[in-house]
Amino acid sequence: MNNYPPSHLFLLMECFRTRIKDLAEVLHVNDSLVSKWRNHKRLINPKSAYADLICQYYLSLDRKNNFHIIKTLLSDDYEQIDKAEENVLPHLLKNWLTEVPDQLDDSKITLDSNSYTTQISVYHYDSGREKAVLRMLETLKNLPPNQEFLIFDCEENSWRQEDSSFLKKRKKLLYEVINRHHLQIIHTFNAKYTALKNLFLRDISLNLNHKVDTCYIPLQLIPNFLSDMLIIKDKAALICQFNERFTIQRYAEYHSDIRTIRYYQQFYNDLKSKSIPIYTQYHLDHYEDIINFLKSKVCIEGCLYYISPLPFPFNTDVKSLLRYTFNAQDTLHLWETALKQGPVRHIYCIKDIENFVKIIQKSPEPEAQDLLKIFLKQISDLMHLVGKSSEFEIALLQELPKTEGASPIFLIKDNRYALGYKYEALSGRFHALISEDSTAVFILFQYYDEFWTNIPSIQKNKDWIINKLKAVFELSKK
Repeated sequence: MNNYPPSHLFLLMECFRTRIKDLAEVLHVNDSLVSKWRNHKRLINPKSAYADLICQYYLSLDRKNNFHIIKTLLSDDYEQIDKAEENVLPHLLKNWLTEVPDQLDDSKITLDSNSYTTQISVYHYDSGREKAVLRMLETLKNLPPNQEFLIFDCEENSWRQEDSSFLKKRKKLLYEVINRHHLQIIHTFNAKYTALKNLFLRDISLNLNHKVDTCYIPLQLIPNFLSDMLIIKDKAALICQFNERFTIQRYAEYHSDIRTIRYYQQFYNDLKSKSIPIYTQYHLDHYEDIINFLKSKVCIEGCLYYISPLPFPFNTDVKSLLRYTFNAQDTLHLWETALKQGPVRHIYCIKDIENFVKIIQKSPEPEAQDLLKIFLKQISDLMHLVGKSSEFEIALLQELPKTEGASPIFLIKDNRYALGYKYEALSGRFHALISEDSTAVFILFQYYDEFWTNIPSIQKNKDWIINKLKAVFELSKK
């Protein structure tokens, strides 16, 4: 085993997902030679035809992307690469590709047993930090899938002056990378109510829909100078810092040498060892499991909010619903149990309810009519509870609050817990996420409490609700 960092050819092949045998065929050489180049067992001679052929091959592949991938790879060595003309790219790429690497313990970078020299990129002010973050996300976007992406987010202290154009770009890139990579986030909750509300609504959806783990660390355990940290494991580290004593108070350091990256990875792991998970995740196999799971949660005293597009215990396409045998009494018993512990408030989308009935009516499946009967029985039970109990309330909206990705169903208990869950059609399982963190639960309950208060009175009026739900029965007869 050698002490070299990954070869530049290795990075090229990984970014373009080139197999060894594919490149060997292009160059008309043995697979073993490409393998040696890739693994630093042999250097590519800059004077050989192979160096030019490799550059031509990858430039031709990246031409359709306006050379975006190659420019990202070269950005560590050439700061103005974004402005480079196409005719200079072969020369720059060849120099980069055939560069003789330093070993990690080479005398050129090691000063003594405790120190070494390396190059870093420093970005000044918030504008520079924003540029560095986008560079980090672009780098991650062009790497092979299943990279580990580590974020330490110091919340409010980190981004006091960010502009909307940067936020849009960051959000777009973030959702592109989390579809392919594994994300870990450490929060400090060092923010005001509005920022925390958006954070929790986003994080619940992220944890349900993507490979994301989220935890919390108290602010007093964080070094004063540190504001944000983004790390692509073994690839790059971006350290954002804040120091009031400096003329330039906000700046970011972008590191690409393996020693420094691993130092900050260890630092991140130390922070995580002191952190507390915000959410507990459950994967449930059967419909009965989710019903029993919900029953165990609603029997706690306090006001309950239930936010869902439909009155069903879970939302998915009709074909998936037909796989299950439903008992409407299960849902009725669930809400009757909840009512014994305090007020129950449901928020549904009337447009989704009406569309669901129309979809069932059009379904060619023979069991569709049985499903429609059960659905209408659920609505009938809701109307009965609305008329029977003053503490059971429903609001019917044209549109529910938007969340990122596939919308989960929310169950929020008065400062006790927040629960989000969804049905995963591909696996046929239920994925639930519950938080009992006092900050998360308080913020989410406050949000839905205010949201409920701001719903127009007519959309919560019991007579209006019953008439709207009766109209669903009329719709089902058409």
